[in-house]
Amino acid sequence: MNRKQLKKNLHMLQDVRGNINPRASFVHEMRSRLLTEVAKEHTSAKTSRFSMQHVWELMSIFVPNKA
Repeated sequence: MNRKQLKKNLHMLQDVRGNINPRASFVHEMRSRLLTEVAKEHTSAKTSRFSMQHVWELMSIFVPNKA
């Protein structure tokens, strides 16, 4: 693409900007999908709680087994 064509394309984009309106059904469907994905990620990302098992695993690094 030469400089003249690039300039022409940029002007065309500037004229179109703000005039792109997707169908309402598409917007509604995409919004629903995105909210569903966000909800899935939110529920799957649980924080771990304090557990004595974690403490014992950590202690086993420093204290040898009596076997």
